[in-house]
Amino acid sequence: MKAFLFLLVVILLAGLGYGGWMYLQQNDELVQTRTTLTSLNNDLLSLQEQLTIGQANAASLQGQLINEKNKVAGLESDLNNAKNQQNASAGQNTALKADIETSNAKIAALESELAAVQAVNSGTQAEITAQIDRLNTEVSKLNDELAKANINLNKANTDLNAQKTLVASQQAELIKLKDPRHFYTIEELNTWLQRDDTNTNPAFATLGLADKAFILQVRALRDGYLLSAAVDADSEYIYSWNVAIIGAEIYVVTASTDGINKLGTVFQMPPAQRPLPLG
Repeated sequence: MKAFLFLLVVILLAGLGYGGWMYLQQNDELVQTRTTLTSLNNDLLSLQEQLTIGQANAASLQGQLINEKNKVAGLESDLNNAKNQQNASAGQNTALKADIETSNAKIAALESELAAVQAVNSGTQAEITAQIDRLNTEVSKLNDELAKANINLNKANTDLNAQKTLVASQQAELIKLKDPRHFYTIEELNTWLQRDDTNTNPAFATLGLADKAFILQVRALRDGYLLSAAVDADSEYIYSWNVAIIGAEIYVVTASTDGINKLGTVFQMPPAQRPLPLG
């Protein structure tokens, strides 16, 4: 009996341990998938930030370019006005032409810089588009894996809870088997006998009184009660019954009929309710 109980406990603990390991394994996969998604999103945000900065630079250069072009237009207008004035000096014309050339040079430089920035932005935009495509593909794949991981995690969690419930149930049964007690009252004994079918079960109809007494003893023990079978014999007959101790009183139970007879109060000091309580 002890070996069986020990083996049962080992099997239950092994099942619980496996369920816990599966839960942790699926949870790790779920965390890893979420971490990968976060990393990819961070990469995309970085590229988008670079593009935003590049676009801001391009807008600034375009503003400077417009300003320079407006300046050139103003200088050219001044030059034309100066040419139309009879008293305009050659020095004024020369200075205006120099300013126009300087502005044209700045315009050329700004146009070159703007073209370079636009090229970078174009490359960044292409890279972002490609990265978004890769991310969408990866996200779709990871979402599938995430869905599977969630399913597996839920299953592992369900299995773990089932194992815990089974272990708790089996532990309760083990406690009953390892720590049986006497019935508290005659009413409790009667109630238990009414639930038990040893006296009415067709499978036991052909058995002798001794067999039924032992069956009743085992069934009571499985429910956590002490209802010991007793056997006596003379030269003609074999007698069998079950004994129930309730407080200081002894009751005889007939397994084939569920009949109860009180022998009387025989103990000066009632026996312990649990003869061998769990430590």
